[in-house]
Amino acid sequence: MFTNTNSPDNQGLNTKWAPWIIISIYHTILLVAASWITLAVMYPQSFAPLFLSAPFKDLKNPLLCFSFGMIGGTLNASRQVIKAVKEDDYQRNRMLWQILTPLHSGIFAVVSIIFIKSGLNAAAGNTTNASNNASSLYFIMITSFLVGFSTEIFIKRLIGATEALFGEKNNISEIGRESESSQRGRGRTPQE
Repeated sequence: MFTNTNSPDNQGLNTKWAPWIIISIYHTILLVAASWITLAVMYPQSFAPLFLSAPFKDLKNPLLCFSFGMIGGTLNASRQVIKAVKEDDYQRNRMLWQILTPLHSGIFAVVSIIFIKSGLNAAAGNTTNASNNASSLYFIMITSFLVGFSTEIFIKRLIGATEALFGEKNNISEIGRESESSQRGRGRTPQE
């Protein structure tokens, strides 16, 4: 991993290790931040008195969803980095995925809870908000973590639900091509 070379660029140190070290530090910072958000929301008196104010009380569940989704996504991305380093197969082109996955995971966790809560409330005919009891908070945290950890599977299911809802089955890459070919069929070019 660390090899001495006489190259002036490397200055005696192989720079191959730098990207995964930076990504690992980034993941550690995200885990600490998400844990702090969780503790601040759960115990505002001790960690963040700001969360006791009225606007933040309404954000308790979305913040918990986001933080647990981000924890799950960060652990998944970090696990991939560790596996790649262990197998000496770290690829720099995966850095963007490793940077954005934790954030995407947090957002998808919030979206998943909105879907689940709205579906459960509609199915039960429940219009009241019973989301502040302990079992509901644990459900939110566990589901958010699982969605965050397996974001790619959640995206596949979300695409399947979208296809079922709208009745079309296309790949993202095919959508642009379809509109181009339909415009050409009418005698126009896609730039017109």
